[in-house]
Amino acid sequence: FQAWHLALSHDRRWLAVAGGEGGGLLVNLAAASFRRLTNHLDQMKDVAFSPDSRLLATASVDGTIKLWNPATGSELATLRGHQT
Repeated sequence: FQAWHLALSHDRRWLAVAGGEGGGLLVNLAAASFRRLTNHLDQMKDVAFSPDSRLLATASVDGTIKLWNPATGSELATLRGHQT
């Protein structure tokens, strides 16, 4: 697993890791568990949490930004057309 960027949520409950080949990790630090984030079609290059830690954004070289709910790991939306 190759890590490009890391982001710690503002409430320090979550660690997001942008990895290569379309995936990343969302780590629940309190529970010592993780989920794979795999919905990008190409390399995930960046991750960022909202100020209230209730939203995670991931950016990929496939031209998409995906919004996630860290608590459930569910994908909420896909934004298309950004450039890395």
